[in-house]
Amino acid sequence: MTAMKALIFHGTMGSPKGNWFLWLQDHLMLQGWQVAVPALPTPEEQSLHNWKQALKKQVPGFQEADVLIGHSCGGTFVLKLLEEGIIQPKQALLVGTVIDMINNEFDALNKSFIDESFDWPSIKENCDNTVVFHGDNDPYVPLSQAEEISEKLNAPLQIIKNGGHINTDSGYTEFPEILNFINAE
Repeated sequence: MTAMKALIFHGTMGSPKGNWFLWLQDHLMLQGWQVAVPALPTPEEQSLHNWKQALKKQVPGFQEADVLIGHSCGGTFVLKLLEEGIIQPKQALLVGTVIDMINNEFDALNKSFIDESFDWPSIKENCDNTVVFHGDNDPYVPLSQAEEISEKLNAPLQIIKNGGHINTDSGYTEFPEILNFINAE
């Protein structure tokens, strides 16, 4: 039996070692998964094009991933990969994902990911099993953006009470809720 493959994407100003990414990677690997958490250029050189190039360089065979997991702009990156049909995974998990301007210092860095509207039918066609996670008090990305993703993709929305941006600053160095959804597959 071939091992399941997961890709975990950090967001703007993030890194592969941040938040709950290593915790999730460790848990999945203990279950026999192959997991990659590429280092995407941020804040210097951050763009959709440069993130695609970094993914291609760091993760040969990335197109074969079974599960895509993205945090913040990493979730936006997942949506763009799905939109283009670059990857057609069994599942996509989006955490605190930004899809529009948020009127803060991150807008300039996120611009190339969100400056064009999303092709929601193509995204859904390339992955019909998406789950959206969002803190009810996210200080960066409004809950309305998660609600829009959920509506456009007919995807369940898991609202995390007092979850903030579901990052280290919000107390998230582990994220068992997401593991439960991956294991449900």
